[in-house]
Amino acid sequence: MKRLSATGDTIVEVLIAMAIVSLVLAGAFASTSQSLTQARQAQERGEAAQIARGQLEIFKSYMKDNAAAVTSPSSPATFCIDDNRTRRTISNVTDHGTYPAQCRKGISNGEARYHMSVRKVSAENFVVMARWDSLGMATVEEVKINYRLK
Repeated sequence: MKRLSATGDTIVEVLIAMAIVSLVLAGAFASTSQSLTQARQAQERGEAAQIARGQLEIFKSYMKDNAAAVTSPSSPATFCIDDNRTRRTISNVTDHGTYPAQCRKGISNGEARYHMSVRKVSAENFVVMARWDSLGMATVEEVKINYRLK
């Protein structure tokens, strides 16, 4: 009887090779997914910072004519200044539903993503803040810019 020579791979070798390839692909997928998430977060933060700087510029312009009204002890602690230079009171910065429509910026999917506010810390110190719900995450992100009157 003639014996056939076997030169092919065994099933065990094929399974080991498939497992190694699967591990490499899973690692690449996880790395790519994490990179995309970090890029999206950086884009959101950059856009929020730009909108907050815009709110700060509007606030500075508003302060030239209305400093006494904003710095007085009876003025609201948290507000925003809309594009028409009108001050809008915000009752609760943690509840996005309480923000006036004029304090919302950055339209995404027909809805404003960023909620703007200016918080009076003292008569001469203010914090300009942009808050938003992070895409794909259940967290609220924020960018703060501290401003001190001269």
